[in-house]
Order: sequence, then structure tokens, then C-alpha cells
Amino acid sequence: MSDDLQVARLMVERVTLESSRLQVALNAISDAASEDDGTLSDSTLRGLMEAAGMLGDYMDLFANEQAASLRSLEESRNREESRRALAECADSVQDTPVSKARGAKR
Repeated sequence: MSDDLQVARLMVERVTLESSRLQVALNAISDAASEDDGTLSDSTLRGLMEAAGMLGDYMDLFANEQAASLRSLEESRNREESRRALAECADSVQDTPVSKARGAKR
């Protein structure tokens, strides 16, 4: 695996982990706010709870999309490497004495 791909993988893993932590923290804030002592209006409190949950969900979605993009990049590179290896194999087969002899007979 190339260095840039390894770095990208580590970055995505970190974003995914941090997103999960953020989602848990925001959900905890949301839960704590739901037990408010009455200083916030109900509509404000509901709005804050909904916003906290939505932000956590968004961050989780973002992280998963980044991970999917990385998987797609890896698959693309793997296909390119496979094509390159197949082409090298085909070239090496053409350079064998048997294939040269067959080519001379034609």
C-alpha cells in the first residue's frame, strides 16, 4: 500500500473515531438537557436536543462517506495494479523461448 493511501486510511479512521465520540457526547448533552431544571423554554430545549442529535448524526454520516471514498480509491488502485500485473505477465509470456518459437512458425 502506498504511503499516501496509508496516510489517508489513518485520517479516515481518526475522523470515524472522533465522529463516534462526538455523537456519544452530543447525545449525552441532549439527554442531560432533557433533565433541565426549567430555566429553558420547552421549545428551546427541544431545539437544542434535536440540533445536538442532528450534528452527531451528520458527523457520523460524514465519516462513513469518507471511509467509503477511501475504499473506492483502494479498489480502483487494486484494479490498476491487477491490470499492470496482467500486462507484465502477458509481456513475459511473449518473451519466452516457446512463444518465440511459435511466433517463428506462423
